[in-house]
Amino acid sequence: MMSMPGPTRGADPVGNADLDALEAAFRRIAHVVKRGFREFATAMHPDLRQAGWAILTTVLRADNEDRRATVGEIIAETGIDKSVVSRQLRALSDWGLVVLSRSEADARVVVVAGTPLAHERLRAVRAQQRERYAEILGSWSAADRRRLEELLNRVADGFVE
Repeated sequence: MMSMPGPTRGADPVGNADLDALEAAFRRIAHVVKRGFREFATAMHPDLRQAGWAILTTVLRADNEDRRATVGEIIAETGIDKSVVSRQLRALSDWGLVVLSRSEADARVVVVAGTPLAHERLRAVRAQQRERYAEILGSWSAADRRRLEELLNRVADGFVE
């Protein structure tokens, strides 16, 4: 049986205390971000949950890029199971936030578009979100804000790789 090497005594390049503090900060940020997404989703519709929010914002982003999202693209981009995507799209349609139709090029493909109501509500939510960011980061220098963006992207890239 092959044994795994244990930690090397005296060698702690990152530092466990540093990692503990970073983990605590990540947990705190994750909690705050999740709560914020719940609030934004509720502003779109009282029954909209996190999966529906991810799906809806994917659809609205495609609209803003002058294209229509397909169900397959939504699944690929969000990583959400097809059955969940289907249920959420039905609910979003029932609430008047999306319109589902068949592709003219291939009737097997369902395309999804956001409604004017969804775009209007998203603009209001984004304005609220930007006000909050301005409130939090308004006293920071432009250099500090750019550095924060750079560091957040570096962390995200590390998780993706």
